[in-house]
Amino acid sequence: MGLGISLRWETHPVDLASVATRTIGAGRSRTRPAQMMRDNALFAALFAVGGLLRAVVFFAYQPALLLQLDTLAYLIQARGGSPSGFRPFLYPALIKPALALHNLALIPLIQHTLGLGIGLLLYALLRRLGAQPNPAALGAAPILLDGYQLIIEQYVLTEALFATLVVSSVALVLWRAQPSPAALAGAGALVALSGLTRFVGLALIAPFLLYALIRRVGLLRLGCLVLGFILPLVVYGTWFRVAQGSAGVSNRNGFFLYGRIASFASCKGVDVPPSQTALCIEEPPQQGFVPTGFWSLDLPRELTSSPRANQILLSFSRRMIFAKPLEYAGAVGYDFLRFFAPRSPPSQEPNVARWRFPRTLEDADPRSHVKRLGGSAPPELRMAEFRIAAGPAAALRLYQGVVYTYGPLLGALLIAGLAGSWASRPRWRDRRGSACLLLSLLGLVVLLAPVMTTVYHFRYVIPALPLLGPAGALGATQLSGWRGRHSMHRTDLPFATRRSPSP
Repeated sequence: MGLGISLRWETHPVDLASVATRTIGAGRSRTRPAQMMRDNALFAALFAVGGLLRAVVFFAYQPALLLQLDTLAYLIQARGGSPSGFRPFLYPALIKPALALHNLALIPLIQHTLGLGIGLLLYALLRRLGAQPNPAALGAAPILLDGYQLIIEQYVLTEALFATLVVSSVALVLWRAQPSPAALAGAGALVALSGLTRFVGLALIAPFLLYALIRRVGLLRLGCLVLGFILPLVVYGTWFRVAQGSAGVSNRNGFFLYGRIASFASCKGVDVPPSQTALCIEEPPQQGFVPTGFWSLDLPRELTSSPRANQILLSFSRRMIFAKPLEYAGAVGYDFLRFFAPRSPPSQEPNVARWRFPRTLEDADPRSHVKRLGGSAPPELRMAEFRIAAGPAAALRLYQGVVYTYGPLLGALLIAGLAGSWASRPRWRDRRGSACLLLSLLGLVVLLAPVMTTVYHFRYVIPALPLLGPAGALGATQLSGWRGRHSMHRTDLPFATRRSPSP
């Protein structure tokens, strides 16, 4: 009996240990969700606020905002089904179902969902790249909370789709340490599609190519990136040639570029063919820039109606750029720096009135055609009439006056991204340093390319938010790690070189 009691007492602690182990394990499993909630609390709060704000915007302006002529142009293009040299056709093609269902509200609903999805994807990507929860949440904050981002999603405009395509291409490339050939091909295709949403997207292939070269992904992967980019453009270009009789994806780039060079288009000292002398502007517009590009210029009607108009304008514009490179650089630099100016958006240009939450239709300073329609879609589309909920609209306008990406803050994000990538330059071939460089360069190109090919508009800053926000967050993370390593090396150096005292 004694032996039996001894055995029972000896085995009992083993049972207790097993129970304790199971209990502790269960406790840990119960605490993991709580710990995850604490770690991601800031992003969860920002995401919830972003979702609530989008709900208010959606119900304040029904069925959608059409207070810009571009919005009506997209509706007409979607109804007609043919490509335009002024605007690529991808966005009109995607909004066709809303027109078929006579439900315009579907467009901003999907765009608000895309805005939230971009914020979530950016946060997940930054965390995967090693950013701490709070910096990662702040990196996603501009796309989630910026007042001008919120209103642009309610418009029938391309920004939400463009940002989705660009951020998705970034995620495909950066999600794994070594992107697969399929991921790079997909990223190239998404970049091409972004260019078929907004022409500026075509310039974004350059940072991706630089990233692939720095990371030495190999010829196969580099070829996949290039092939993925080229194929959609070939397909679209073939269709465009059949429909418009012109090669390429646009036959209006000369018009936009002429608006860019109009501020220094004097022909004094420049050899200009007689057929182009009518394009000379001997008295440039005031302030050194053209407020609305070629739209504000009095071009000869016989020229604009000519099939060779784009070719003539493009030739003249290039001639001016090569003859006056300093003037061109000055005009581009002037407009580029306006994105970072310490001024409120309404003081930047009159058109910002259309990007502020209007309390009434008149607040948006609408064009006569928009005013005649009362802010609604053309009657033949059979859409619901436009309405504004006055109370929510007034609250949103107050919010937008405070919460937006201030120009100097945007500049600080760009500088932090570039500085973080520079601090990582010995390790650019690693994932985080090269990711910081890619995001920074993409944001830079998104801002620089428009003012190189046309004139400044405040609206062009919005697509840079989902790029420069995470670039700044990742750059700050890199700089923090660099300072830590630098401090460690300086502290350890005396101890590493200290000699033992002589006996």
